[in-house]
Amino acid sequence: MAFDQIDFQVSNSQLEDYKVVDIYINAFRFIDLVRSIEHPYALLENNEGLAGAYEGIPAIYALPPAQHFLGQPVMDYRYPDSKTAILEYAHSGIPGDWTLTARIGIAHKTVRWSRFEQIKRSQTSGQSWDYQDLGAFVFEKDQYMEALTEAATDAYE
Repeated sequence: MAFDQIDFQVSNSQLEDYKVVDIYINAFRFIDLVRSIEHPYALLENNEGLAGAYEGIPAIYALPPAQHFLGQPVMDYRYPDSKTAILEYAHSGIPGDWTLTARIGIAHKTVRWSRFEQIKRSQTSGQSWDYQDLGAFVFEKDQYMEALTEAATDAYE
């Protein structure tokens, strides 16, 4: 089985003075992958700027010793159906404000991200944004853990 590759990089928030976790999957910035899925929906709403309008979760909540990307987020980043916040709205920095979520499944040798959902888009009375084309990502657990550890080292230096 070919596994997806993940990289967690630490960058500065565009909103305030704190660090966030920028995610790369198979060498592509995850926000860009999401933007490509959201773009047609944003066009339908006459607001192209909505597509991919995210930034990462604050590093202090997301990286070890925190268990966020291991499916055990703090309350502000935990969602129904065992989902975890993956990205937050880029223009507010408030947990739950236009959050993109996913189910993070931890197995003995793998980590799986699936069932992506933009919480508010699924709850609005208008068009629900469908993330099915994003599919699921399956990472080899050792590589995933190494990427988390490296990012935590960078964040806390």
